[in-house]
Amino acid sequence: MPEVWCYAKGELTIKQLRRGRYVQLDHSPTFANVPLTEIPTFLSQSTKPGERGVVKAFRAWVQECLQAQSP
Repeated sequence: MPEVWCYAKGELTIKQLRRGRYVQLDHSPTFANVPLTEIPTFLSQSTKPGERGVVKAFRAWVQECLQAQSP
């Protein structure tokens, strides 16, 4: 896998495969326009009742992020 996301203890880490080893990054090359610091908030809410609403809110937020960066 060229990019791996790990979520543990409320923290999201991203690792990218480079020269056969995974290197931790502070951003995702795949989702460069999405501020990753906000994702743990959505992940922590996804385990509570009303998960469907959280998923919808997350999708809307990602779409906003991507549209804001489009020319």
